[in-house]
This record gives sequence, structure tokens and C-alpha cells, in this order.
Amino acid sequence: MGPRHIPVLLEEAIGLDLSDADMITASGLVTHHLGRVPRRGESLEFKGLAIEILEADSKRVRKLKIRKPEPEAGGGGRDT
Repeated sequence: MGPRHIPVLLEEAIGLDLSDADMITASGLVTHHLGRVPRRGESLEFKGLAIEILEADSKRVRKLKIRKPEPEAGGGGRDT
């Protein structure tokens, strides 16, 4: 089996269709989405994913955290 692209791994892990995302790496997704290399500490949302930049330099993202937010229980309302 050959190397697997990050979008395929993300799709499998979180059940999200990224087939329209033109990238090969997770950091490429972030850089392409922002139009620039983000700085450490920045965060963004992409297709419902919370992405936080943990390590980056002037040329690339070195480490990031991707979370799929948990759905809110009960829809936020109260029964009365």
C-alpha cells in the first residue's frame, strides 16, 4: 500500500468529506484556507473543525491540533 494523503485520513477519522479541499497535508489545508502561513496560537474553523496552530515558523506549520466539536446536548433549550 502506498502513502495515504492527510485528507483521506481526516475524512476517515472524523467522517467529513474533504474531497473538494485542494491540499495534500493538514498544514497545506490551513495555509491555503488563510492564504498565508499562520502564526503559533492562531485558530480557525474549517467545515466545522476547530484548528489550532501549535507550532509554526515563517515558512510552514509544524504542528497543529484539529478537533471536531461535540454536538450540544439538548439543543440548548430548556423544557418548561
